[in-house]
Amino acid sequence: LRGGTISGTGTVRGEVLSQGTLIPGGEGGVGTLTFPGSLDQLSNGLLKVTLGDNSDRSDLQFGRLMVEGAMSIDGRLEVVTSPDYVQPEPGESDRFTIIRAEDGVVGEFETYSFNGIELEREFPLASDQRAFRDHTENGQFITVSYLNLNSFALRNYQAVAGDANGDGEVQFDDFIELSGNFGEMGVGWTGGDFDGSGLVD
Repeated sequence: LRGGTISGTGTVRGEVLSQGTLIPGGEGGVGTLTFPGSLDQLSNGLLKVTLGDNSDRSDLQFGRLMVEGAMSIDGRLEVVTSPDYVQPEPGESDRFTIIRAEDGVVGEFETYSFNGIELEREFPLASDQRAFRDHTENGQFITVSYLNLNSFALRNYQAVAGDANGDGEVQFDDFIELSGNFGEMGVGWTGGDFDGSGLVD
């Protein structure tokens, strides 16, 4: 696939080298693209995924890749939410296994975006050198993880006030951040501004 697009749902036969765009579920849609062979997304490849209706947390709707062989990852991942997607309540999260490859996942995406916001490795995770958590806005934390050697998942967590680093707990590290920035302006959620007023108070 050189510069083209594979979009929608169904099965894509053969060993696929992608230098183009993969859109499981189609543009703005949800569903599964299945690859009976192997799939390699190269450095100039793009995977675009939509997160859809999440009203039933046991049956989340989103775009995903199912690979019966192995998948090698590089390039870019862009994730957007549809109008049907509702941000979780504080203290709650949604987890999306976007890629599952029976014979293993190797490599990692070079760049990531969520609703147009570029994700940075703000909080690296000890579980895997490729995994990290990033704050986007207003207490929303996106976690990128490569699981069990054969899958890739994204977690959208809405932190509670006081949880500065988005790890799901309000603890001493969060207090240190808040107290160290008390009275400061423009430091954002991770600096202790949990009400969005622009001031840590």
